[in-house]
Amino acid sequence: MVYRYPLGNTLHPEALKEKQRSLRDGFQKPLGLRVHRALSWLRRAEDEDEDHDVRFILLWIGFNAAYAGDVEASASSSAPEGERGLFQAFFSTLVKFDARHRVYDAVWQRFS
Repeated sequence: MVYRYPLGNTLHPEALKEKQRSLRDGFQKPLGLRVHRALSWLRRAEDEDEDHDVRFILLWIGFNAAYAGDVEASASSSAPEGERGLFQAFFSTLVKFDARHRVYDAVWQRFS
């Protein structure tokens, strides 16, 4: 198994899972379930070395699991309706908490 991040890196799937385990009691149940599902799909995607299409699909499912919020919560938010609105709200929150600008750097330097 070749992971994209080496063991010991905070973005290694096992490090992320350990962090989730240490924090999950403080999560509301729907959030805890979404994080668990997203990490499960990420870990499965990391197992896929040969078929890049399958790996992409697994990562996409994991990403969707992370930002797909509760229907009731999204209905009461000020975010635009629909899938695009959920994504925008998720991404805005992600950027807001990105004090080290890793998301910004990835978008503008690596994926520009």
